[in-house]
Amino acid sequence: MGSRIWSHPALGLHAVVDAAGAVRLGEPGRDRGSLVPLVEVTATGHGRMWSGERFVETVIGDRLTYRDHETVRDGTATVRRSGSRTP
Repeated sequence: MGSRIWSHPALGLHAVVDAAGAVRLGEPGRDRGSLVPLVEVTATGHGRMWSGERFVETVIGDRLTYRDHETVRDGTATVRRSGSRTP
């Protein structure tokens, strides 16, 4: 289960903060297993869980939690910045 912090209806994208505090892409109310991490970090010596050839579920990425977000408009472009941290 998560709370939505951003969405783009035309693209069908939703950024949600899950129960663990991580920002993931998916629909609010879905279980964590069906949400895709917004940020992943692969670093030598830190490993990752088995997920096939995709680089998801990394140890560092799994520790990142939501800090804040902001929206900045620059002419016709809109930029959404989301901050994360490790506890």
